[in-house]
Amino acid sequence: ANAAQARQALRQLEGALGQKHQAWRDKLIDLLARLEALVDFPEDLVDSALEGVSGSLTALRDELVEALGDGRRGRAVREGYRVALVGPPNAGKSSLFNALTGRDTAIVTDVPGTTRDIIEAELEMAGFQVRLADTAGLRSTGDVVEAEGVRRARAWAADAETRLWVIDPSDRKETWRDDLALWSEGDLLILHKADQGVMGAHGAIEEARARGLDVMSHSTHESGAGAVRLWLEDRVVAMLGSGEFPAATRRRHEACLSEAITGLERAAAELDEPELAAEDVRLAARALAQVAGRVATEDVLDRVFAAFCIGK
Repeated sequence: ANAAQARQALRQLEGALGQKHQAWRDKLIDLLARLEALVDFPEDLVDSALEGVSGSLTALRDELVEALGDGRRGRAVREGYRVALVGPPNAGKSSLFNALTGRDTAIVTDVPGTTRDIIEAELEMAGFQVRLADTAGLRSTGDVVEAEGVRRARAWAADAETRLWVIDPSDRKETWRDDLALWSEGDLLILHKADQGVMGAHGAIEEARARGLDVMSHSTHESGAGAVRLWLEDRVVAMLGSGEFPAATRRRHEACLSEAITGLERAAAELDEPELAAEDVRLAARALAQVAGRVATEDVLDRVFAAFCIGK
C-alpha cells in the first residue's frame, strides 16, 4: 500500500469515517421514530411527529448524495489516480510517457499508429498512487487492430481523472479537433516539439482555454517532463489531499449508499402515507447498515418514547 492508502486505512480504523456513519445512523433512527409515532400512536401526535420530517429526509438524502458523488475520490485512492496521455498519432505521447516514467517502456518511432494498446505505468506523486497510461493515437483507421486500440484509448481517457492532450503544433490538419468532446476542464494541453514553433497551435490554445484546460509547451531539446510532473502533482493533491477521506471507499459502499438514497427519495414522496414512508426508511436503513451499522428496533422505540413522552 502507498502512503495515502495507509493513511486511509488508519483513519477508518481510528473511526474518522465511523463518526460520519454514526451521524447518518442517528438521523435514520430519528426519522423512523417520527414515522412510527404517526403509524402507531394517537392522532394528537401527528403535528409534532410530522414536524421537520420532510426537511430531515431531504437533508439526509443530500448528505448521502454528496458522499456517493465523492466515490470517484474513493476509487482514486483505492485504485490509483488515473492519467491518460491522449492525442493524435505521432504527436509525442510515448516520448513524454517514457520521460515521466523514467524508462523506455513505450516504443517511440516516426511511424503514426505505433502504439496499438494501453500501456500503463504506476507512479507515486505526493504520497498517492498514480496510474499513467500511454494510449493509441486517436484517428480514423481501417486497420482493425489499431481501430480497437483507438476505441480503448477513448474509453480509458473518458474514465480518467485527468487527461494530458499532446499535440504537434506543426499539424496543419488540426486532427486534434476530432476529439474535442473529450476535452474537459482541468485537463492539460501539451504542445509537443514547441521548439519548432507553435504557429499551428493557436486554434488548439483557444479551444483549450475556452474549455478550462491549462496549456504547456514541451520542447524536444529539454524534456519538460519535470514541469508536467509538477502540474500533475498539483492536480492529484487538489483531488485527494484534503484532510477528510471519501466516505465511500469501496464499490460495495457506493451500492449501499445508492440504495439508501432511493429509499429516502421514495419516503419523501409518500409522507401522506406514513406506513409506506416508514417502510422505505427501514429499507434505506438496511442498505446503510452495511456502511453505518445496524439500526435496531429497540433504538427506534427508545427514540419514540423519548421524543413524544409516550406513557407519561
